[in-house]
Formats: sequence, structure tokens, C-alpha cells
Amino acid sequence: MQVLNKFQPDQTAAVLFAVWHHFKDKKKEGIKYKELIVHSAKGICNAWKKDHFSLIANDLWEERLTFPDLKENFTYSLAACITGLWSASQLFPDKKYIKIVGEMKEVLLKNAEKKEYFFRSFGRVDDERIDSSMLGLIWPFEIIGVKHLLAKNTVKLIKEKLVKDFGVYRYEHDEYDGWMFRTLHRKKGAGFWPLLNFWMSIILNKMNEKDEAMKYYKKVIGLVDEYIPEQIFHNKIQKSISPLCWSHAMFILASKELGLL
Repeated sequence: MQVLNKFQPDQTAAVLFAVWHHFKDKKKEGIKYKELIVHSAKGICNAWKKDHFSLIANDLWEERLTFPDLKENFTYSLAACITGLWSASQLFPDKKYIKIVGEMKEVLLKNAEKKEYFFRSFGRVDDERIDSSMLGLIWPFEIIGVKHLLAKNTVKLIKEKLVKDFGVYRYEHDEYDGWMFRTLHRKKGAGFWPLLNFWMSIILNKMNEKDEAMKYYKKVIGLVDEYIPEQIFHNKIQKSISPLCWSHAMFILASKELGLL
């Protein structure tokens, strides 16, 4: 019996991207990570079957699954794998990595172009809903440039559907509030996510919209006292996980992008 909820390719791909990014100007120093990189890249490649993964896959939020029989792909996960495999090829060249990058990119863009924006997942059954993680296709994975129509349309839809008073939410009707007792989630409605605010500010700045980028950045800064939490709620009842490393990391990246560091 296949074990569910274990295959999350974007995590492995993100490691490949991170290692390349760190050692891109000193590749010889990256040799000590060859085993990690090669095994990780080959693992992604072995699970890929021309236009979909052969395993049931988890999304980056660890909430949804795609299924091989439906030939489904999570858009964010595929973007991460494209950039991750490309990164691996830059450190330890392998024609197979580049071949699969081409296959992944072709199926990803072909499906996005049907709707002229990036949506959550596609296959025999599409999930056309917008998700803030689609920002990742613009940065850091750079599947398309900031001037591309897909980038502009996707950001526009995120603003229309997932932003409230400059707070960026993960997706429509998100119920996750971070509270969990053992395996039981309370699900009383999500807040907006600081890391998504910082992510949006980075992309808007790259789109030459610095004034607007600063509004998303300052939205968070104006509401936190010391640590940056996972979510921010507009009530005094719900509490969030705090501090959250991902939120702080994106804060540093956004501060650098906006010229504040």
C-alpha cells in the first residue's frame, strides 16, 4: 500500500536551489554536497513520468494532494522542481535533468496559458483557484519574468481575491488558524500571512511598484511588536504560532530587496 502525504517534491527542489544559490560563485566548494544534490535530483527525476509525477504528491501547504491517475501537478511544486533540477545541473551537469526541466516547463506553461494566469493545480481535473504561492513562479523560481502577461495577471488576481486591507491570505476561504490539539485542527478562519506580504512586496518592487510594495511591507511592521508570527488576525481571540522562521527569513529578503538593509 502506498504511503500518503510523504512525497512533497517542492521541499527537495528548494534544497537544490538553495545549495546552488549559495555556491554558484564558488562551485568547487559545493562538491562536498554532491551526494545530496545528485540523489535529490535523481529522486525527482525518477518520480517524473513525462507530464506528471508517478506518486501521490503533497502541496507546499501540506493540505492537498495530486494523484497520478489524474496526471495532476501542483503549479508551485512543478515550478520549484524546474528551478531545482536546473540548479543541480549547474553544479553537476546531467542531460537527464535538463530534459525533464523542459518537459515540466512545457506542461506548466501550456496549462497556465489556457487561463492566462497561474492556478493551483492542473491535470485531467484542474483546480483553477488562485493561490498566493503562485508568486513563487515570478520569484524566486523565475519561471517567467515580471513583465510577462502571466505574471501581471496572476498578481492582479491575487490582489483581487486574496488581499484585504494590504494583508495577503493564502487562498480563498482558508480556515487554518494554526491551532492544533494533537491531530485536530480547530479551523476557525485564517489570518493574513506576513511571509506572503513580504513576498508580495519583493515582487511588486521588481515590477517597479515600490510605493505599493512598501504598503505591503509596512502592513506587517506596523502590527508586530517583537517577533513575526505565522499569521496575523484582526481580533484578540485567535493567536498564531510565533515566532516563525519562514516569516523572519522573508522579512530579511524583503528588507534587502527594498533597500532597507
